[in-house]
Amino acid sequence: MMFLIDWSSPDCVLFCDSTLVGCGGICNGRYFHTVFPAFIRRKQLHINALELLCGMECLKVWASVLDGSKIVIYYDNSSSVTVLNSGACRNAFMQSCLREICFLTASHEFQVKGRHLSGEANRVADMLSRWDMDPGISTEFLKQARINSWTEIELLGDFLFILFIVDTQLRKLQKDTELCKKSAFAEGTYKNLKVQFVSYFLFCTYFNMSPLPILL
Repeated sequence: MMFLIDWSSPDCVLFCDSTLVGCGGICNGRYFHTVFPAFIRRKQLHINALELLCGMECLKVWASVLDGSKIVIYYDNSSSVTVLNSGACRNAFMQSCLREICFLTASHEFQVKGRHLSGEANRVADMLSRWDMDPGISTEFLKQARINSWTEIELLGDFLFILFIVDTQLRKLQKDTELCKKSAFAEGTYKNLKVQFVSYFLFCTYFNMSPLPILL
C-alpha cells in the first residue's frame, strides 16, 4: 500500500501543469506540450480536473520507460494531489482520470504518488502549459531547453485523449445494455445487434486492436 512505501528516493520525478487551454510536462530532460482537443475544451472543466488529466497524460507519455518504477508527480494544484493520493473523487471526469491511472499502474507495474509544490517552483511546467498562449513564453522556454539540453517529445495528435471519448461511450453503452435486457433472447433485433457491435468496436479501440479481420 502507498503509505508503506518509502518515497524518499523515487525512481522518476515528473513535473506537470495545466491551463484551461493546454498542458505540459517534463521528466529527465524530456518534455511535451499540447493543446487540449476540442471535446475537452467544450466540457469547460475546472482547473482541478485539467491538472489531474495532465498528470495522467504524463504517465501515458512516459509509461513505456517507467515499468516497475516509483514515480512522484509534482503539481502546483493541491486538489489534484489529494485526489491522486486518495484515489477517490465525486467528480465524474476526475474519476475517469483515476480509472485510467489505475489501468496504467496495473499495466506497467509502477507506483504513483502526487506531491505539491508552489507555482513559482513549477515554473518550467507552467511555461509548457502556456506554450500556445504567448509566443514569448515558448521562446523563453526554448532558450532554457538549449542551455539544459532538454529534448521535446512529439505527440501524435489527440491520441493520448482518445480514451476519454471511449469512456463516455462506455457509459452510454451501459444504458443501452440495460434497455436491451428485456429483449435479451431476441438475438436478431436491431437494438441488440447494435449494442453488440458497439461493444466490440469500443473494446478494440480501448485496447488498440484492429476490429477487422475478426479472428475466432
